[in-house]
Amino acid sequence: MLTSIHRAIAEMLHTGKAAIVPDEAQLLFRPPERGWPVGLDQPALLFYLLELRENCERREPVPQTTRGSERAVRRVAPRQFDLRHLVCAFAADPVTEYDLLWRALALLQRHAADVECLRLSGELALPVRLDDPGELRVFDLWAGLGVAPRPALLYTVTAPLDLQLAQTAATVREATVRFSEMAATPVARDQTHSTALTRETHVHTADTIEDRT
Repeated sequence: MLTSIHRAIAEMLHTGKAAIVPDEAQLLFRPPERGWPVGLDQPALLFYLLELRENCERREPVPQTTRGSERAVRRVAPRQFDLRHLVCAFAADPVTEYDLLWRALALLQRHAADVECLRLSGELALPVRLDDPGELRVFDLWAGLGVAPRPALLYTVTAPLDLQLAQTAATVREATVRFSEMAATPVARDQTHSTALTRETHVHTADTIEDRT
């Protein structure tokens, strides 16, 4: 999943209007090295996966049920996790760094506003957003990484994690018989009064759960 997400981010940045082509800057998905930008042969735009956190607001508590003719399967819904990337630029001169980061901001903001998702191969589309990096205490982060403080963005992709937990339910058919009394029909004085019972039969199904976790 992570490799697919990073591949989709690279494709988004390298294509379309105002794209950042590989000849201009290398796109890296890793933390910066101590002492950068010293030693860099080419400007670099970094997407550093800094944090993975479950998005509890997107948690689906109700299992997903698939019913067949004989059995039903209940699956625990995938958990949703926020993948928070710190986005920053490194270059030999500050002007190139600022320009690269500004263009990345424009591309990410436009994409988040227009599409609101990051499309992977197939039908999967992941929600994206730009967050405020202030809560991450980035100055402490830069000190820990051994690089000079610099402006940065926080780009979040929300991805599903399938726990692959399921239960099978055997469909059992049962018959229920109910009796109800019919209203008496008016009869002659000397005739015997009688009541009739009608029989109603209902068939319903019940699920017997067998744990297949």
